[in-house]
Amino acid sequence: MVDAPAPRESGWRRWANRIQPAWVMVLVSPLMICFAWIVTFDQISKDRNAALAEGYREANGLSRSFAEMARHNLDDLDQIVRVVRRAYVAGMREDDIARMLTRAGFRESHQVQVAVLDASNRIIAGKGPDAPQWLAKAMPQRNDGPAVDRPVFSTALRAERGRPDLLAFSRPILRRDGALAGHVAVFVRPEQVLASLPRLNVGPMARQFGSIELGRDDVAAILGMDGRLRAVRLGGAALAASRWPEGPAIYRTRNGDIQPRPNARLDAVPRLWSGGYLRAYDATIVVGISRGVVLRGFERRRQLYLAGTTAFTLGVGLLTVMGAILARRQRRILQQLAESERRANELKSSFLAKISHDLRTPLNGILGFAELIKITAHEEEPRQYGEYIHDSASHLLDLVNMILDLTKLRNGTLQLQLREVDLKDIATSVSRTHSVVAEGKCLEYRLQIAPDFPAAVLCDGVRIREVLNNLAHNAIKFTRAGKVSMELFTADERVMVRVSDTGIGMSDEVKQHLFEPFSEGRDAESRLQAGSGLGLAFSKELLALHGGGIEVASTQGQGTDVTFWIPRDGPPAPPTSPTQ
Repeated sequence: MVDAPAPRESGWRRWANRIQPAWVMVLVSPLMICFAWIVTFDQISKDRNAALAEGYREANGLSRSFAEMARHNLDDLDQIVRVVRRAYVAGMREDDIARMLTRAGFRESHQVQVAVLDASNRIIAGKGPDAPQWLAKAMPQRNDGPAVDRPVFSTALRAERGRPDLLAFSRPILRRDGALAGHVAVFVRPEQVLASLPRLNVGPMARQFGSIELGRDDVAAILGMDGRLRAVRLGGAALAASRWPEGPAIYRTRNGDIQPRPNARLDAVPRLWSGGYLRAYDATIVVGISRGVVLRGFERRRQLYLAGTTAFTLGVGLLTVMGAILARRQRRILQQLAESERRANELKSSFLAKISHDLRTPLNGILGFAELIKITAHEEEPRQYGEYIHDSASHLLDLVNMILDLTKLRNGTLQLQLREVDLKDIATSVSRTHSVVAEGKCLEYRLQIAPDFPAAVLCDGVRIREVLNNLAHNAIKFTRAGKVSMELFTADERVMVRVSDTGIGMSDEVKQHLFEPFSEGRDAESRLQAGSGLGLAFSKELLALHGGGIEVASTQGQGTDVTFWIPRDGPPAPPTSPTQ
């Protein structure tokens, strides 16, 4: 009886089974948090813009009401000037102008100073400040052309020696021919021009918020057409002229907004500004209300938004941490799988070592027949083919032997054949072979042996020869010009061998991986002529088996020094157990 086949899973189900929930949580959580914060900041921006718009509407209402009251004050001053000018033109020569104004119906005329000035700005009637230079600036009309009958609102004369800050409001006195005969000026304190604004009804805004008053940090000011201040109130008090900026205090942006100049701020309080013109008096009215007061309600809402989003972020973050823990567990499982793969690679290396034994037999046969072709061939071309076959087979046999020996080293089965050998003879033999290659590259090859170098060293001479061959071969291969040297000397019961070259050197990154198997070359260019990458790794293992070591000192572009050492009396004996 044949069993029915198992039902096949659909494509979407297989795809769903491959998804790891932990990684999905780790990836999606940051997106959720970013989206939440984007929405929060967008709502904060909208609320802030709405609060600022409401603040600008409030500032506009205040500036309109303030402009209306300031215009009434300036109208009163202009009426005084007109009455005095009319009396002066009619021939009235009273020195007590204040008494004349009282009779004319101005009950508070004693709070201002009124004076008549001639064309040279000298006071000829009434009272005024003793400041000729300031009067010349305050009365800009000259007698060198036709004068225009319009009011002039001067800059402030700063307080000095008991005299308060003063402003001059004047009109010209014209002769019948239109020439300038003088001025009539009213000198007032700036706070007399600015009406006190304890509470103002600003129309539509009053219906929504009730009566509005200037706050402690609100500013109301009158400026001339030159942008310079004429009078300022900060909160409920007048601001002394000594605290005013010297130059123009405001400017208009391209979209029409009023902004204070950076070097003309009254204080550090940020404000929302609005204003308008008094065309009859060539003056600008501005009101600035505290930005902090306007945004007070918005700040409370902003804190709520941030607190809510922060709580959401912490919650999602906690879930993300839990997801990360799950992902870590999965990573541990993957590491276990990687360990299994490493063990499989070790088995593979063992397999290569075993099969290397079987490879050497046919390679020896190839070497024998290649040698026979070299000897028996009568023509040059077959003999050259025999040499190529012999060289290739020899190189392949060396690699097979090296792989076998390296595997034995790793497995701990390689045995050294220790006997007393003359390292000087071995070094001379190796140098004799490699000096021929060095001369072919136009390199200087030098062998230096210290006089106190021992004649006999307990070691495996065959293995030490392999190490010397590897180091000399590498030095010559990676040197384009200069010299290669081999130096033998002793230090602290150890025999030392140093192979130096003036070649391309190597970087610190290359040196870190230099003794790893299959590490090729010293840089990108030298890898084109690199070999199998087993020589240095094999040499280090052989020297460690002798109880010695190897180190490299190299500077990129200047050369390399490779130094190794082994004990003079052979490798140290392994420690014996107490039972032995």
